[in-house]
Amino acid sequence: MANAIRWTNSSVRAFAGNSPNPVHIMETRVRALVLKAMDQGWSGPPYDPIRLAEILGYEIEASEDVKEARVSLHNNGKFKVEFNPTRPQGRIYFSVAHEIAHTLFPDCKDRVRHRNVHDHLEQDDWQIEVLCNLGAAELLMPVGSFGELRNASFSIEELLTRRKDFQVSTEALLIRYVKLTDAPCAAFCASRIDSGRNAGRYRLDYLIASKAWIRTLVAGSHFGEGSPVEECIAIGYTAKGKEVALDKKPLLVEAVGLAPYPGQVVPRVAGIVYEPSDKNVVTPSINYVRGDALEPRGTEKKIIAHIINDKTPRWGGAGFASAVRRRWPDVHRAFLDQVLDSNGEALKLGATTSLTVSEKTILFNIVAQHGYGPSPSPRIRYAALRSGLEKLSQKAKESHATVHMPRMGTGNAGGSWPVVEEMITEALLSQGISVTVYDLPK
Repeated sequence: MANAIRWTNSSVRAFAGNSPNPVHIMETRVRALVLKAMDQGWSGPPYDPIRLAEILGYEIEASEDVKEARVSLHNNGKFKVEFNPTRPQGRIYFSVAHEIAHTLFPDCKDRVRHRNVHDHLEQDDWQIEVLCNLGAAELLMPVGSFGELRNASFSIEELLTRRKDFQVSTEALLIRYVKLTDAPCAAFCASRIDSGRNAGRYRLDYLIASKAWIRTLVAGSHFGEGSPVEECIAIGYTAKGKEVALDKKPLLVEAVGLAPYPGQVVPRVAGIVYEPSDKNVVTPSINYVRGDALEPRGTEKKIIAHIINDKTPRWGGAGFASAVRRRWPDVHRAFLDQVLDSNGEALKLGATTSLTVSEKTILFNIVAQHGYGPSPSPRIRYAALRSGLEKLSQKAKESHATVHMPRMGTGNAGGSWPVVEEMITEALLSQGISVTVYDLPK
């Protein structure tokens, strides 16, 4: 992903810390928030941000005096989110989600920020609004949702039609699409240059790439004269065509006009750039097979990954861990020793342990299930699983190994496979790690 435009807003800079990419920081923090909320029962679709605010301990109030929504610090020290109940539900959801994203900024308790229209923003406050729009999209389309965007190529018109169902901004939906799709493409936002020798041309403000995208396009680059983006002269206008100035090789562009930046009259342009031959490109994906994950396929070094619970190291019951114990009792005894040696730290949620099965096989345990036995709610803990998958990614890189697993988290833990699948895609596939998932033959 190319870095965004130069972020000048003081709140944004404090939010991003040492990172040059506030978009990535927003995405990471929102997803962490979402996973914790899912652990507490938040579910969908639709994903109700009002319910999410309640889970976070925020006060919620409907008020027709508020134009859209706003967040402030209540006298009791809690965040308070107000929203206008007369707006359409989709608009309410997006506005409330937007305000929740505002609370992630370190100075939110000091500055009451309204979700303003562009001409009411001051100086570079629009940068905060852009980030909060992206955060709202992640909340309304969280990890594991809308997986149908992953395996198909959509035109800009088809995506605009689907935006109405998702109730998110066009810009946010385009970004969500490229994050999910297997196609080599990238979402971009551009704005017209008003003065100087390049007046009338469009500047690339930021680019967010799919996992299969291999080109390097730099923010601040100029689109060529006669580029399709110049045809998006009004909000909602779309255009398609070839772009040759951004890179030495031609790109295909599909674009749509958006509301302009503050102080500007000409619409911004958002869209997707992709390779002309993208249909012939093979992209990384999970390899699904019928078989036994305890008998991983291939001749290379392999890691067998699974999740375990945080209450007992005994691995009873009828799940995958129990099958591991029966197949490799010596490996299970080695795990018991690790638990004892760690004074129980090896059983904390998010902890991982690796055990040698053979010269070419490693067993990797992720503690991502809270307790065991019957439960009225899922026992999986997505935040712990995400942490474990990141450690698994590092282990696979260090070991130069492929990863093999059952549909982890969907058995006794009661998790959602679309959620787990997307987390695997981000933590492993995006790092070039091969993953094979095994379903037992029926």
